[in-house]
Amino acid sequence: MGEQLDIVRFGGADVPIGPAGVVIGRDSGCDIVIDAATVSRQHARIYNDAKGCWVADLGTRNGTRVNGLRLDGKPAGLSNGDRVRIGDEEVVVLTGEKTAFADPRIAGRPRTGSSRATSMQLAAKPITIGRDPANTLTLDDPNVSRFHAVIEPRSRGVLVRDLSSRNGTRVNGTPVSSAWLTPGDQIAIGAFRFRFTGSTLDPVQERGKLRLESREVSISAGNKLLLAPTSLKIEPGELVAIIGESGAGKTTLLKALAGVTPPTAGQVLVNGEPVETRLTDIGYVPQDDIVHRLLTVREALRYAAKLRLPPDTTAREVDAAVQRVLGELDLSEPADVRVDRISGGERKRVGVAVELLSRPGILLLDEPASGLDPGLEKKLMALLWKLSRDGRPVITITHSTKYLPRCDQLIVMGRGGVLCYYGPPPGALRFFGVADFDDIYQALSSQPVEHWSRRRPREVAPPPRSAPSMVLAVPGARERQPAALPQALVLARRYLTLMLRDHRNLAILLGQVPVLALAIVIGFAASTFARPGPLINAPTFLFITTIVAVWLGAFAAAREIVKEKSVFLRERAVGVSVRAYLLSKTLVLFLLCAVQTFILIAILFGLRPLHASNAAYLEAGAILLITSLAAIGIGMLISTLARSEDQAMSYIPLFLIPQLLFGGSIIPLLGKGIAFKVLAGAMLARWAFAGLGAATSIARSPIVIQRYGSLFSLAVPLLIIVVAIFALVALALVGARLATQRD
Repeated sequence: MGEQLDIVRFGGADVPIGPAGVVIGRDSGCDIVIDAATVSRQHARIYNDAKGCWVADLGTRNGTRVNGLRLDGKPAGLSNGDRVRIGDEEVVVLTGEKTAFADPRIAGRPRTGSSRATSMQLAAKPITIGRDPANTLTLDDPNVSRFHAVIEPRSRGVLVRDLSSRNGTRVNGTPVSSAWLTPGDQIAIGAFRFRFTGSTLDPVQERGKLRLESREVSISAGNKLLLAPTSLKIEPGELVAIIGESGAGKTTLLKALAGVTPPTAGQVLVNGEPVETRLTDIGYVPQDDIVHRLLTVREALRYAAKLRLPPDTTAREVDAAVQRVLGELDLSEPADVRVDRISGGERKRVGVAVELLSRPGILLLDEPASGLDPGLEKKLMALLWKLSRDGRPVITITHSTKYLPRCDQLIVMGRGGVLCYYGPPPGALRFFGVADFDDIYQALSSQPVEHWSRRRPREVAPPPRSAPSMVLAVPGARERQPAALPQALVLARRYLTLMLRDHRNLAILLGQVPVLALAIVIGFAASTFARPGPLINAPTFLFITTIVAVWLGAFAAAREIVKEKSVFLRERAVGVSVRAYLLSKTLVLFLLCAVQTFILIAILFGLRPLHASNAAYLEAGAILLITSLAAIGIGMLISTLARSEDQAMSYIPLFLIPQLLFGGSIIPLLGKGIAFKVLAGAMLARWAFAGLGAATSIARSPIVIQRYGSLFSLAVPLLIIVVAIFALVALALVGARLATQRD
């Protein structure tokens, strides 16, 4: 038999639900009286029948909400602990029976001796928490690892330990590896929270109840204020639209709310916790595509699921998550079609689907309807409305005003990032004194922004929260870091798939090698390396070969980061490590350059043999391969500095020309001053050229010695190490740039 709800609690008083139910409203004859202008005389009724407990809105203007979800004219079923919002107040429905966890995602094992209705009694044995049914407490959520955390009673107290989970464990909002608990502490795992009483673990229901709040959040860039101090409270289940003039800070505000851009001042909170500790609960869809267009819809979602879900997620669970979002967003039909071959509206839905894989409790979108025709725009806005009705706050920037009446709240931003209005859409018409939402833009431009910000009603500041209990970290506990290798392998497989599908670019990358090699061969005789001989042209041959190797590596890598910057930034925000991303790029590009180098060596040294031992060929190949790796690192560094693919390619000559001038061949180093030699020492080509010369033993020729001096006198292994240092330094700089990269 189901649980019987028979109490309504409000203001510390309990009102039994009698045969006539409990009527709530402003009228003095109601069972619960809430004297507020936003409450109707008879606002809502809570009642029982044979099927359970229900709440019905009594035809009010401002509506009734259950756990943040607004009723759509029909009664809604209630469960233990549900909160019914009337105006600005909430009532709670409670059961008189002892029940298991009300949230269906929480499955606790049968317990004995529990003195609380929704508590788990602590015993001498540890309580394991995770997604796997073998745990003492099972949490059915994709953001929870299979074995996530454990609570251990010990002689000195109770310890909570994170079991190297993907998304971490929080105590009083602070991520911890392990911590001693004191009564009143709150343990958070994903969207679940539990209150530790000293003897029990009590769930704090949050499903469909995430609130997003900004407190005096502002963002500056240098001396320029991009977002003025802004305070907002966004309730569960609300569809919120952001409109405003160009340059009004709409995207800046959205990124701050999403935790993408840290505020200069103020704080963004999710249910009272800093947003940076709740990023797994945030879904953020930027303006730019966050999916690769050469993948099919299913492939894009599968790769995203492998990167966003815990690493212990099975292939079956990944497929189930992908299938779920395909169904939710009506993408089953184009699931196996490449993203670049579907409509603009479908691409927008794919971006939303990527974010919904981890079931975030809050969804933010930056102009999702931009570029869509009216029909697709209507479908997308209907989708956002539907997603908000599931209980999650949905916040979207839009330039289309005809759908604003369907939104619950409207944010209007003015020039300089100033909040001008926040409230129900109909109230905005009265506030700006206009008859149509389109006229709000004209009203904004007709008055200084300070005029509207002064008129906007100020919200009462929330009372300060009581300070949480101190979290005592266990000695030796280290900050949790995502494992780089599993992520790198997923990223590398995706990158390799993309590279192989870009047939035109791959043909250019591989086709240029034989063209350049044959051009070199034509300019030199077959006896270039013949012994005995003067070897007068051998250094020039080797230097051109060096420059070609540098070019191939830099050309292959220069566009590879900037072209998917939006994807990288979003994936980094949800837990993809910089090390994994850099490693995946390096692995695939190095594989490409290894193929290029093999083709180059085969043509050059096949048609113009070195007339040396096999060891010379191996050493020359090793030098060219490590040189390509270093050039890959420099090319990726260029890519992190550029703002577009075209700009990245324009930077390559700025790197390559100094290699030509100071590489030691066109202008020999012999007899040059210290400044010139220092510059030459900073050139990759100078050391790679010296390595090739040492490997082929061309320094034995008196003519070569006369022109190049001791350039080729160092040992090959030492020169390989020097070139490898160039590669490591370049890759380290790329990692540093990626770690600090912003929009």
